[in-house]
Amino acid sequence: MKRNKFFSPALMLEGIKQTRVVGICFAIISVLASCGYPLLRLISYASMDYDTLKAQPYFTIDIATFSMPIFLIQYIMPIVMIFLLFNFMNIRKASDFYHSIPLSKTCVYLTYTVTALIWSIVTVVVSTLLSFTIYALSLKTVINIEFIWPTIISSVILAMLVASIALLAKGLSGTIFTNIIITLIIMFLPRVIILLYTTAINTSVKITDVSFMSLTDIYNNIIFAPFIYNNSFLIEKTAPILNASTQWYSLILAIIYFVIGFFIHKFRKSESAGKSAAYKGVQPVVRILIGSIPLLLISFSLACGLKVYTEFWLIGILVSLLAYFLYELITTKSAKKLLISIPFYLIAILANAIFIIACVSERNFILNDIPEPSEISSVSILYDNNYLNTVYINDNYYKYKTENIKFDDKELIKCMQSSLVETVEKVKEDNFSKFYSENYIYYDVIFYCSSGRDIKRRVYVNINKLGGSENLSLDSYIHKNKEYENAIYSLPTDKELKSINIDTSNIDFSKDELNELWKIYKEEFNSASNEDKNMLSYRDNDIYNNYNIDNTTSIVTIGYVGMNSFSQHYLIDAKITPKTYNKYLDKTMSKLIKDNIVDTVKKNESSAEYFRLDFSDLKNKDNYFTLEYYNDNVGDEDLMMNPSVDGTLKRYNVNYTDSGIDKKYISDLRKISNIIINAISEDVDVEKDNLIQCSLSTNVNLEYSYDGDRINGYSMSSQSQTVYVNITDEQYDEINRILSKCSNHTNYVEPEN
Repeated sequence: MKRNKFFSPALMLEGIKQTRVVGICFAIISVLASCGYPLLRLISYASMDYDTLKAQPYFTIDIATFSMPIFLIQYIMPIVMIFLLFNFMNIRKASDFYHSIPLSKTCVYLTYTVTALIWSIVTVVVSTLLSFTIYALSLKTVINIEFIWPTIISSVILAMLVASIALLAKGLSGTIFTNIIITLIIMFLPRVIILLYTTAINTSVKITDVSFMSLTDIYNNIIFAPFIYNNSFLIEKTAPILNASTQWYSLILAIIYFVIGFFIHKFRKSESAGKSAAYKGVQPVVRILIGSIPLLLISFSLACGLKVYTEFWLIGILVSLLAYFLYELITTKSAKKLLISIPFYLIAILANAIFIIACVSERNFILNDIPEPSEISSVSILYDNNYLNTVYINDNYYKYKTENIKFDDKELIKCMQSSLVETVEKVKEDNFSKFYSENYIYYDVIFYCSSGRDIKRRVYVNINKLGGSENLSLDSYIHKNKEYENAIYSLPTDKELKSINIDTSNIDFSKDELNELWKIYKEEFNSASNEDKNMLSYRDNDIYNNYNIDNTTSIVTIGYVGMNSFSQHYLIDAKITPKTYNKYLDKTMSKLIKDNIVDTVKKNESSAEYFRLDFSDLKNKDNYFTLEYYNDNVGDEDLMMNPSVDGTLKRYNVNYTDSGIDKKYISDLRKISNIIINAISEDVDVEKDNLIQCSLSTNVNLEYSYDGDRINGYSMSSQSQTVYVNITDEQYDEINRILSKCSNHTNYVEPEN
């Protein structure tokens, strides 16, 4: 009778001893990967003198620098541990031995799995805490403590999922080669097939997303999280490895794989050790899948409606045949079985044919699935497309707040239904480019039918159908639905918020200061007009015309609406939210003055080879310019490094675009820099006139190569600082007088009064 039916501490200790060398090596690699970069930063800061350290900008830790190095090691470590601990399943004598010991298969399965996960968990926790500690010791580093637990949880879930897949592979095969092949197939192939299928349909249909809010969305699988991050999360995003729905989905998938692996191990015979397949049918299935993969790329192209050249057909088929027969020969080492497998290659071709047919059928079904107006009881219009989501990759707050709000206005339903018919016709005619004209605007619409089914489509609406205005708006319908109006003119609730930050600041705001700032902002936002709320929440498309986005300051809110993560930016505006702006300015300028920023900027302006000043009037965005010049100590006249000014001062009706300036005016231009530098003070007030935001950039180590005729390369080590100042009308006039003089402008207009 078997003892220890479920778990054996002694076997676990034995497993730890067997894998201690590999485990320690992985732990060292993980610590080096996660701590190497922060350690270098710490050493660099420790070697700086006081003034140099003060001039350094704050470095904010993000998901790539903190979580990703710790996360990536879990792709390999659990697999290696499982393969080592269950290596007896590949050796006949060892397999017979484990079958004869007084431990049940269940006990061995559970104990060795726990052993492998212990190594992963310890490595993750140690690497995370060490990395955080080193970052925390760096004076100029800002780190959010909320990164720690999501990083640990996500990494452990990834380890569990990868370990479960490795267990499945070990149970299905009896050689290390097939173990690896099956592991890779289970890890990646199902999700890749789903991705190619949904992408093919979405590409050919253009007006729907078949993976929307479904298990087929690649976003759900934590294994693919880094790939999504590297391709899409370039600006602002709650990464999948920190997303609760991704974590839950991946955890459930890991449990399912683990349970399936348990039953495969339980009924697996000792004689399977050393064989490529432990069960009848595994060998041909794996072989067919391997042969199908090269053909799948051709099938995907055909399903998307793309032309596939003959050369690609031939290459794809040859690679497919080579992979198919080479796998069979390597794993079975039998020419007879190789010949027997030839007819089964047709299944690989058939599988790809089914893929193409499924994609085309789904496309045709979607394009022909158009409900009649009488069938539609209501519609939902997602606010996502009206939000400038090309800038912020993450789904915005208002999309999730409005997607379940229904409109039953008959005129709106009729308009959206007829627009859907027109949109589908253009897709079928392959004349989709028509919608890119200025006469159309798209909306993501959900049609709710009286039969109970819902249809989501991207609908292109002719602006003449909703009033003929180029500034198409749904305001007339919004005001009929108070729930919708309240949703789009509201801020995230405290319960929905996960974090608040300032996107353009290199000043370290404490959590209490951010909460106080947000409290003031909420009061000003709620008292603003709906038009101003549209602008503050970046829903007004004219914001790009009225603001230089690079020079705006915003509050970044990240949180959840249900299980859906969002990232929403809110503009801090000098006119609409003056109290918030003043609070931000007080903190920013007092910190800069405390760090002796005035002396640092003065020193850099006078001693640096290069100086650049970006000037922006926060109350009148039409008044801006960029000034750059090289100080006299550059020396070489042949370098042609003339000063320049680029910008517009509408206050004086002067345009300085691409205006080159003679070097003889450098001393005059430096007067402009000195006006700004001397105006730097803690006493900055948004209520006063002429509130100026200036970015001051200096280069202290200009290096260039010169071939006698021209500069053929240069490099610079630059420092920059953004400051806010109030200047007087007289100083404003003096700046324009100097620019007009140096740029040789004759259209200078004296200000009125």
